[in-house]
Amino acid sequence: MTDPDRFDPEVRTTKEEDEALHGAPWRRMVVLGDSITQGYLADPVEGLESLGWPERVARALRRAQPELVFVNLGERDLTAAKVRARQLGQALDEHPDLAILICGGNDVLAREFDPSATRGEIDAIVKALQDDGADVAMLTTFDVAGVLDLPPRLAQRIAERMSVLADLIRSVAEARDAILVNLFDFERGRDPGIFSADQLHANALGHAIVASQVVGALATRTASARV
Repeated sequence: MTDPDRFDPEVRTTKEEDEALHGAPWRRMVVLGDSITQGYLADPVEGLESLGWPERVARALRRAQPELVFVNLGERDLTAAKVRARQLGQALDEHPDLAILICGGNDVLAREFDPSATRGEIDAIVKALQDDGADVAMLTTFDVAGVLDLPPRLAQRIAERMSVLADLIRSVAEARDAILVNLFDFERGRDPGIFSADQLHANALGHAIVASQVVGALATRTASARV
């Protein structure tokens, strides 16, 4: 029998979120990043609440920790270097015990892409947050190269760069023992139906799916901490 609260197979119900995050310890959550974090251009989806993935995650965590403090610093058009320059200080001022980071997409879309420099910026953000006592969750981006309507040569270049970005984010997460939310290898992330009209940003369904993936990753870290 279908759960009446289930909007989509990849979107957790409230009950599933609560079960996943039971015992979650975090009380101060800060989210850093670009327009993917900000929720910019998230087209609505009929029958689904229009709410950004960070807000969805915060709402779920707040049911486990009612006093949760939540700050979303996301700002559109920022490269990894600009996220570090504009948001890291603000994030550290909040002394989060959970920081969630997604950036690098604008580095990929720039005329010139320096993977080493981008990795260095992302690594510096993660290190500073961890040194301040935060658990850090890192998100790779959806593999949107196949969704974008681009000339073949440009599509190939974007696909190659996005793969490199995903690899470097995974490598930082592994090196720093950060929580990884690997959206790049998530098959549903290639579904045009979860994107807004601009083909780059998630629509309301995409945000709900991202939130469910983040909740799953946080649940895994919570469970391992109890062992």
